Amino acid sequence: MNTTNSNERIIRTGMFSPKAYEVISSVLGQLSDGWGENKPMYDKYWMFARVRQDEDGEVIIAVKTENYTRYCDRYIDNGFAHMDDDGIKSYFARLIKKTARMEMSDCGQNSTSGWNRNNTRMETVYLNYHEKITIAEVYAIYEKLLGRRTVGKYSSSLIESAISHKKTEAEIKYEADLAALNKAEAEELAALKAKYEKARKDLANEYNNHKN
Repeated sequence: MNTTNSNERIIRTGMFSPKAYEVISSVLGQLSDGWGENKPMYDKYWMFARVRQDEDGEVIIAVKTENYTRYCDRYIDNGFAHMDDDGIKSYFARLIKKTARMEMSDCGQNSTSGWNRNNTRMETVYLNYHEKITIAEVYAIYEKLLGRRTVGKYSSSLIESAISHKKTEAEIKYEADLAALNKAEAEELAALKAKYEKARKDLANEYNNHKN
């Protein structure tokens, strides 16, 4: 994947796990369609950023370089335009914390004591899509965004699950080759399906013409 784009500014997170991707990208989902929905004050953030994973697995925040955009007959300033990379990561971290504590409160839990790096009991649903992610893992991702040390604070297994590591060249090649095979298979299956659908249609037309 090529992350170089003159219309984007790339902020690297130093995290490589699917869980980090889901937690960080969920922030934008909350601003646009979650607790921030219909609150114009957040438009200047979610409209100007996307989260994705690079070829080596690193989670990156891609921020648009334009200073404003026009939307629904109004001009919206880019809220990230005057932030440095650390400021953008800190902003995402603050919203991760806000969302996690909001979820705890909604679930009837103590949002102050529950928000800690040892909370492996609760799994988030506000900050994930498909992965099962504990609050402890969310906290590790939050701390990594803030530039805090994570080694020694968490078990090696939690660091691997929440933060992970850069993919090796062999892993990158394997995934690219597998994707190519899956694409070729899908194309061949689609062509085969179209072939037999046409044959059935032709057979039905021949039968109807003969019957008439």
